[in-house]
Amino acid sequence: MINRRYLLELLISVSGAGTAAILLGSCSHNTNNKVADTSSLLTSHQLETLRHICMQTIPSTDTPGAAEVNCHQFINQQLEVVFNELDQQKSMMLLDKIRSVSNLFGAAAFEHLSPHKQLLLLQDLEAAKDPFWCADLQAFKLLKGLIVFWLLHLRGGCNAGA
Repeated sequence: MINRRYLLELLISVSGAGTAAILLGSCSHNTNNKVADTSSLLTSHQLETLRHICMQTIPSTDTPGAAEVNCHQFINQQLEVVFNELDQQKSMMLLDKIRSVSNLFGAAAFEHLSPHKQLLLLQDLEAAKDPFWCADLQAFKLLKGLIVFWLLHLRGGCNAGA
């Protein structure tokens, strides 16, 4: 049986270069014409939802997971400084939608769901299953790409340890 960490490594080896190219291409100029500051683009509720998505995407094992290395804060900063307003709005709307859809899974907020129910909700999102749509899936791909990009950065890139 394939575990999530192995599956993510496989995903990175197949699509990591494409994601990195998109992200690095976006980094070549500031599309917002903003100077980074200490304010947060995402609300505290959106950040908490994102933190739990990070925990589900790359959980901690014998090494820290995405949430333990503050990946959600990195994504918040990248969305604010690097990405355009449309990508920001899509990401924020998706995080709000995930939080509201959590009611269908038995909790008032995503972070209050059991890890199993969080995973089921994210699997529905991956399948663009009602109430999620293809546009939601595209916004989710951006967030997942940023999670993988951050962990690659922390580990020194794709060739670390090779």
